[in-house]
Amino acid sequence: MGKFVLILLFSNLALFASSLENLSLQRAMEILHSQNPQLIIAKLEAQAKQSDIAIANALNWGEIDLVQSAARSNDPLNVFGFKLQSGDVSFNDFGFNEFDTTNPNLLNVKPQNLNDPRARNHFGTMLEWRLPLYSGGKIKYGIDATKILYSLSKLDVEALQKTQAKELKNGFYTLRLLQSQEKELQKLHETLTHLEDLATQMHLEGYGLKSDILEVQARKAQVVKHQKDIEANREFVLHFISFLLDSKVGSVDTNLPNLEPVQINPEDTFLAQKAALGVELGSLHVKSQRADFLPTVGLRAQWGVAQEQFGSSGNDAYTIGLEFRWNLYKGGSSDETLQKARIEHLKMTHQSHLATQKASLDIAQLQTKTKQSDAQIQSLLTQKELLDALVLQYTERYKESLVSMDQVLRYQAQYLENSLELNEARYQKLKNLLELEALTFGEKYENNY
Repeated sequence: MGKFVLILLFSNLALFASSLENLSLQRAMEILHSQNPQLIIAKLEAQAKQSDIAIANALNWGEIDLVQSAARSNDPLNVFGFKLQSGDVSFNDFGFNEFDTTNPNLLNVKPQNLNDPRARNHFGTMLEWRLPLYSGGKIKYGIDATKILYSLSKLDVEALQKTQAKELKNGFYTLRLLQSQEKELQKLHETLTHLEDLATQMHLEGYGLKSDILEVQARKAQVVKHQKDIEANREFVLHFISFLLDSKVGSVDTNLPNLEPVQINPEDTFLAQKAALGVELGSLHVKSQRADFLPTVGLRAQWGVAQEQFGSSGNDAYTIGLEFRWNLYKGGSSDETLQKARIEHLKMTHQSHLATQKASLDIAQLQTKTKQSDAQIQSLLTQKELLDALVLQYTERYKESLVSMDQVLRYQAQYLENSLELNEARYQKLKNLLELEALTFGEKYENNY
């Protein structure tokens, strides 16, 4: 175990010492599932819940206690009992040595050995086994409840995995969007540089104004500002991915497949499945409370040995029998507890229905937002095509002194705004698609009892 911890420690140190470069999304997912601290904690919590199943099952086998006692007493009742247990009782203990048939007060004689015995040591060893034979189903319902709680913990792990995977994918696809936007800004920067050279040349030839050059330079400074924003955002996203993977990431592979909408059944979403498990748990609670009205039957067996001196030989004895216990009255609390369990179960049933309806609404909302993003992206792409043509057209007309630099830059500004809006629309679509993906879950929990 110690060697394993050392190997794990050095491997983590090695990961932080050298950053991961050109990391693929598939490899990042593998690292996420094996190294993310939150996932590790959630999986350990699920393992603890799994142990609860074994603990509940152990109740079927009862329990064995070893009781070792040591005592000293001069109480007549205790002394006589000690002797009886260890097999040392004699007629002398009843005062037969004081029995005198010639004594007219024979019946009033108080035997000294019986009423005022000397102090005696007592050492007892006992094994006791209690085995439940019938509990009204409480043990079985308890086992079933721990199974459902384990399923809930596994569902929580899967939900966390989905959330972390969504965040990781969001980071990768955001970097791809930033890369695409960077190319657009670089293209716009080159166009403005060309326009600046043109304005400078025309000013030298006396056809242009000095203010034209300054206007172009101001527009270039705005583009450079957006380029620096992209660089800062890229650095932050890489930091966030490094946080998720618990490893330093220097760069990622942005050659990613396009995301497509997924089909989802509302009943298979996290909230719906969790609520359904809550209904099953509530049903078991009702059955468990109903079992309080039934009797319990158990087997009890004892074996013991007692002696006056520890380690010496003594008489051993055994006892075996059945215990029948049936609570007939508890002030009415059992009825109220059962009624409360029924109300809770009814509430959970309605919550399950509500969770399914809420999931259906969330799915419809995300699908609608995705369609709206598609329409907005298509509209912005059409506008972009027009603005691209207008920028070229007005640049040529500026060369011929037919329009002012202000008119050319107006379309340049619209082109920049269009590029930023297009990137934002694509990002909103990405978020909607990833939210839809995060709603999908694996195998649905099946009732197995």
